[in-house]
Amino acid sequence: MRLRPSIHTIFACSLLGSSLLGCGQGEAERSNWPGGEPPTQSEPLPNLTPTATETLDLSPWFSDASGSDLAGVAVAPNGDRYVLDKSSGLHLLRPEGTEPVLDSRNVEARYGLSPDLEFTDVVAYGEDRFLITAENDGFLLDLWAGSMRSHFCYFPPVRGDSGDVVVDSAPLLSISQILASSGIPVKQRTESVAVNVSSGQIFVQPQTLRLDLPSPDRGVAGSELFVFAPGGGQPLQVTELRDPAFSAGGMVAVNDRLLVGFQDGLYELSFGSAEAVRILALDAGVVVTGMALDGDQLLVLDGPARRLIIVDI
Repeated sequence: MRLRPSIHTIFACSLLGSSLLGCGQGEAERSNWPGGEPPTQSEPLPNLTPTATETLDLSPWFSDASGSDLAGVAVAPNGDRYVLDKSSGLHLLRPEGTEPVLDSRNVEARYGLSPDLEFTDVVAYGEDRFLITAENDGFLLDLWAGSMRSHFCYFPPVRGDSGDVVVDSAPLLSISQILASSGIPVKQRTESVAVNVSSGQIFVQPQTLRLDLPSPDRGVAGSELFVFAPGGGQPLQVTELRDPAFSAGGMVAVNDRLLVGFQDGLYELSFGSAEAVRILALDAGVVVTGMALDGDQLLVLDGPARRLIIVDI
């Protein structure tokens, strides 16, 4: 695989932020941010220059015949690598094969969650802990404790406990809240989640989809970047991307910046302006469905090809 420069694209954004009532069980506190507030500026990253690449074929364990749909990759603090398959769940990769650690077909009996959940991405969140996204919600899977529960909510409600609409009093709103408060049915879906390992901050990049329009085009109302405190809960910062069609298939946090994969390209996003400061295009045909950092290697999951592209940077 070769990385080649591509056309630079700038995503001009407006900061919307939020302090909203919650559906996640965590508690989002601004004190978890350095200095008490989310970052608004950042220094450019050094150039991410690929020095070598290799490919790991995953098709022996995730075949077309089994209906696998690879959606995410994660690296635990001890270096173990995991792959998320929408059809079967989360798997630990071993030299001799894979070991399932979460059966997505058994979440109702095992954890009391809806059997209709479709998991869309995963990131390691400490030893034996993972954040896994589904539509509208993010879950904390704790393998050691044997638990899985809602941890952060990227579809904040529009009504409080009393039933009153709360968007009029909320200082910062998401696209989904604005539409839902007007009676338009919507859902949010993110294909990417990342964690800053130094601060514990959580990032997702959801699209808001209108459900009042006919299928298959449900109508993309907008695309955003959400930032959460380590305790989860409601977002601390909501940034609207100018391009509503942008939906990252993978994401990693590097200091206070994000490196994201969209279709066959890699993008670096910074907060405040949320501009794409550099774009690298992967080989034609690559579709990024997951990303993870493994030391000085970037793991890029090409879901349709059932392979991991390992880039030394």
